[in-house]
Amino acid sequence: MSTDDNKAIVARLTRELYNDGGDLDAVYELLAEDFVDHTPGEGSGDRESYRLRAVALRGPFSEIRATSDELVAEGDPVCERWTCRVRHTGEFMGLRASGERLEVLGFAMYRLRDGKIVELWEVADRLGLMRQLGAL
Repeated sequence: MSTDDNKAIVARLTRELYNDGGDLDAVYELLAEDFVDHTPGEGSGDRESYRLRAVALRGPFSEIRATSDELVAEGDPVCERWTCRVRHTGEFMGLRASGERLEVLGFAMYRLRDGKIVELWEVADRLGLMRQLGAL
């Protein structure tokens, strides 16, 4: 696969999984069966736990718009700088819905093999999210 192909796969994952109306089952097409999520604190780190993370986002948040702001690739690794904009419409970490619009920034590095994502390392600005929610 070319670096442009790999970047397109990552952008599609962000678009499909994390936007309202996206296809949550895209993980089965875009993530390898042996996918490993190395992101700290995110469940078992397999393909199904990654899908469930996207499902869980839809509980407390609506009007979800995730964008791949920048993609850089060299061979199999693809780095992504992303933004996720949401409206807080349900309880989140004990905080009642505020109706506020929030923005979370993050970085991710994916490793691809044969057109599928096999590994992920990700960091999101959770402290910034909690500040926006008034929890800090």
